[in-house]
Amino acid sequence: MKQALIVLAVLVAVAAPAEAQMKQIYLGPSLLFKGGTNAGNIQEGAKTGFNFHAIPDLGVTFKFMFSKSSGAGAILDLEYATYSFRMRPESESAATDENTFIFKPSYFSIAPSLYLSGVTIGAAFGFPMAYNVSNVAGTDLSSIAGTTDNLSSPSIELRLGGMITVLESDLGQLNVLIRGGYMVTGLYNKDYFDGGSDEFNPKMVSGGLGLNYLFDLGAL
Repeated sequence: MKQALIVLAVLVAVAAPAEAQMKQIYLGPSLLFKGGTNAGNIQEGAKTGFNFHAIPDLGVTFKFMFSKSSGAGAILDLEYATYSFRMRPESESAATDENTFIFKPSYFSIAPSLYLSGVTIGAAFGFPMAYNVSNVAGTDLSSIAGTTDNLSSPSIELRLGGMITVLESDLGQLNVLIRGGYMVTGLYNKDYFDGGSDEFNPKMVSGGLGLNYLFDLGAL
């Protein structure tokens, strides 16, 4: 009997911290609407422009808080993420819907980050999934713009943003997402330039606003 009580006490001692820790793990879906532009060097005679991508990024977010009393934690986002920007002639009089091009690469993105009282700092590693190029007039030019094989893989994006809780219950929390990103790798891999300089390789900068709902796994 005494041995049984000792075993029970040990099990309770082990299970209690585990249960408390589980309440610090959250998991749920996310969506982010965003747009972007080309922050790389631009060739003379050309001009970049902002483009808003109407279809949101979709993903799953894991959030782990280091302790209940701390505002610090870690986040892992798994996403299908699309970036976009425009390029056109620099001259306003020369730019038309036919020669203003919209670039839209899409990636499966793995993004770890730190969470510090609502502020998120991290990086995203993207693996190309799709690549679309069209003009503003609506002509699809993807067949002559290259393929996903021409894109840098993995892409590396630095991220800074916020995850602000606006509604919380025993079940989980609803968060507003604010995110800015800068892709330090160029859009294309160096082989795309056939031995030439990649000085004008586009580097995408983006900004977005979205939501996620994170279920408290310890409460399920």
